[in-house]
Amino acid sequence: MKTITETASRSGDRTFLISESGHLGGTKKHRENDESYHALNKRISKKIRLNILKGKWPADTLDERMMLRKFNESKLTPEEFIETWK
Repeated sequence: MKTITETASRSGDRTFLISESGHLGGTKKHRENDESYHALNKRISKKIRLNILKGKWPADTLDERMMLRKFNESKLTPEEFIETWK
């Protein structure tokens, strides 16, 4: 990923991220927000799956039911199994 800097008259210097193919990847701040949203989404998904494995919540989707079935076959604790699942 290449970085170029453009000087704007009102907002000062802005940093843009350009991929090798030449596509604009947004500003650096925008990219950091995307990464934090991704990390938050991952943590929430992990907590939801953990609650399903512990029996606190029902397994509604096909993926959740498959995960629960594999968990029951595995003989692992919910925390150990979550680390091996997708």
